Amino acid sequence: MKIIFLDFDGVLLTWRTRMAYGGSCSSGKPDRVVCDLLDRVCSVGPRIVVSSAWRDTERPCKQKLRQGGLMRFLHEDWRTDPKGFNRSKEVSDWLSAHPEVCDYRILDDEDHGWTPEQNAKFLACHPMEGMQSPEMEALAKWAGLRP
Repeated sequence: MKIIFLDFDGVLLTWRTRMAYGGSCSSGKPDRVVCDLLDRVCSVGPRIVVSSAWRDTERPCKQKLRQGGLMRFLHEDWRTDPKGFNRSKEVSDWLSAHPEVCDYRILDDEDHGWTPEQNAKFLACHPMEGMQSPEMEALAKWAGLRP
């Protein structure tokens, strides 16, 4: 099984979407293009695990995923430790609890002190603009899709 560790702010919710939809980044709608790409990628197998700070507020977190059409792609164990404060460790702990995972990617706009292995799987999104073409292409190729 393949997993996408998904951050919200700077990936799904950006200044770009704030400008398009109005309101604040957090109150805005998820980036439609990123959601469409995630839909396409996850339709061939990968599942989403929320690693965002949003993971500790289940209802608003799942509301954003619903808005983006991504709820059906959530892994059964859908989030990293909601009480954690070290994202790199949370990802490692989640992976340790799920030996069935054969590969993963991390979509985030920040380097959270990733381990060397995690850093190799980190697709760094632009903190203001969100996911850009190079990261989108890399994610599509990882899933076995033609960009």
